[in-house]
Amino acid sequence: MVVQVRRKQRKEAIVGDRSRERHEPDALEHEYPISAIYRDTPRYPLGPEVLPGRYTVRLTVNGKVFTQALMIKIDPRVKTAQEGLRQQFELETRIAEAMHQDYAALLEVRRVRDQLNTVKGNAKGELGASIKSLDEKTGVLEGQSGSTYLKDAAGRSLIRLNSGLSQLLGTVDSADAAPTQQAIRAFSQVRSALDEQLNEWNRIKSSDIPAVNQQLIRAHFAPVELSPR
Repeated sequence: MVVQVRRKQRKEAIVGDRSRERHEPDALEHEYPISAIYRDTPRYPLGPEVLPGRYTVRLTVNGKVFTQALMIKIDPRVKTAQEGLRQQFELETRIAEAMHQDYAALLEVRRVRDQLNTVKGNAKGELGASIKSLDEKTGVLEGQSGSTYLKDAAGRSLIRLNSGLSQLLGTVDSADAAPTQQAIRAFSQVRSALDEQLNEWNRIKSSDIPAVNQQLIRAHFAPVELSPR
């Protein structure tokens, strides 16, 4: 048996021979449509829409695998060519991946800042100054919430870039159509800004944090850890 689903009527993640498992994008803010039904409506953003085609859904329960053939069909009212849908899917996938990278870095930054806050009140002299400097650098990376992005240094923080990517994903996903050149350029600009921030964070992780950790250990404090304890 093949279950047929029209593309615009169903947007949940598909697991199949032509698609890997996808979860909702790592957005800092989520929302529900005004038509949401309690416990029966996924929160937005949903992530890339699967392309029309044949898929196999696999469900594993207690080691037993169940499979079901699934066909995704385009809404007959949509006249967009397959190539346009492919371009939309690829751009949405790239946006979602950028959101994941931004979010993962932001979690690390916040974890480091939380640890610094627990010790900076007891750190004096050179150690206190080093902790303050590292906290300021990571604070700039983290940033603060706001309605704009890219326009200034604050708009290039990890928080603002995540918000910008979420807005862009909603714009690209607003219709079954190929992305506009404006959307493609906007993503390129945000992607470039994110790469700069990720490079800066990697530099801090490889240089600043180890240096501060050496000072913390000499002062008999626990070193800063990037992974959850």
